[in-house]
Amino acid sequence: MRDGGKFGRQQNHIWSASELDRALATAHDKHQPTETSDHLMHSIMYYGLYHPFNLVTGYRENDPSPTSIAWRLIVLESFAGVPGFVAAGMRHFRSLRVLERDYGWIHTLLEEAENERMQLLVCLKMFNAGPVTRLMCVGAQVAMTPFLMATYIIKPKAMHRFVGYLEQTTCSTYHNIITHIETPGTQLHAEWSELDAPELAKGYWKLEDDAKWVDALRCIYADESHHRDVNHTFCVTSTTRWTRTTPTPSSSSTKRTPRARGDSRRRSVCCTSTGPPRWRESVRDRASRLHPRAPTSFLARSRDGGWQHTLTSLLHPHV
Repeated sequence: MRDGGKFGRQQNHIWSASELDRALATAHDKHQPTETSDHLMHSIMYYGLYHPFNLVTGYRENDPSPTSIAWRLIVLESFAGVPGFVAAGMRHFRSLRVLERDYGWIHTLLEEAENERMQLLVCLKMFNAGPVTRLMCVGAQVAMTPFLMATYIIKPKAMHRFVGYLEQTTCSTYHNIITHIETPGTQLHAEWSELDAPELAKGYWKLEDDAKWVDALRCIYADESHHRDVNHTFCVTSTTRWTRTTPTPSSSSTKRTPRARGDSRRRSVCCTSTGPPRWRESVRDRASRLHPRAPTSFLARSRDGGWQHTLTSLLHPHV
């Protein structure tokens, strides 16, 4: 089934070993708040959610226990799948309301939501969700969905910045988990180092038959790092249409599309990294040739392992 079937409706990237290593090297990349809305979203994320969540789940960075991680991942992935779907719905309604194309935002956001949901299903194959965990999932969705919708109505960029900060904490969590699993003498190494990856994970990321749970966690981390970069980049693009100047999330310098015209102001990058660019120039050129106003920072994860453009509308003008 893994060879011919497909898990999930949206495409996902099949990570190579070198790509995973490059993604893991960006675990500590952080965006520094600059605008007032950035500081507000940063405070809500870190002081209103992250630290209280650590307290409730009993999570600590130094040698975390498997129990604290298990239900933490379920609640985290349950909530992480909400923002992308909320934002996609708001963009969808706007496209219908103003009678204009969306230039690919909807597809990118739906892919993010679908990917988060698949990560949740993978975690549920490894851990059981008890009554308290289920109650926290319901509470998080009920409490945060209205907040996200209101934020997107008032200032869409603020919600994308919030998601960027959310993904930063998620990357830190997964990187810490992976590190402890691979470190002898830790609780996670003792209990999780020899666990096999669930069949769902092997099919979704096309892992080897003998893949371990830590291999699946590496793929989840890589997906989360992509969501982090995409949402921080959305914050420096126009909220109504694709801009002609766009930063590359994985680069420490700003770039413009090859055929950019009009507004020549360059924007600062979303977060700093010294790693190599993650995108193939040939696809960039094609996207820019078809739609000069479209950003070329985002590439989809295709199941055949090749980099494709995630913004379907760039390659299919009817969208």
